[in-house]
Amino acid sequence: MTDEEALLRAIRLAPADDASRLVYADWLEERGEGGRAEFLRADAHLQHADASDPGYPAALAGWLRCRDAAPADWLDSLGPRVAGRTSRCSGPGLSQRPPTNTNGGQSWLIRPTLIVVNS
Repeated sequence: MTDEEALLRAIRLAPADDASRLVYADWLEERGEGGRAEFLRADAHLQHADASDPGYPAALAGWLRCRDAAPADWLDSLGPRVAGRTSRCSGPGLSQRPPTNTNGGQSWLIRPTLIVVNS
């Protein structure tokens, strides 16, 4: 198992643990993958941010920019926390990405927090 595979496995085993994501982000940045590292840091930040915070729109915009630049298979490798949030995006000025994750007929939507809506 490579270092990256081990880091991804740790993320998938503990999806709520931001420490694993941030360690992986540092590892990626050390290898010149700043965009992916930025995505993971923004994802960890948004997990605990309040949508009413003044900096929230900019943080979400940064997360979306990084998400759109990342390969879908890499996003999916991060597990359900990210794969679910990236499957559909709606709202004024937000880009649309085709669904990459469904679960028992449920669609996952990105919102300030993860919301599950039955299809």
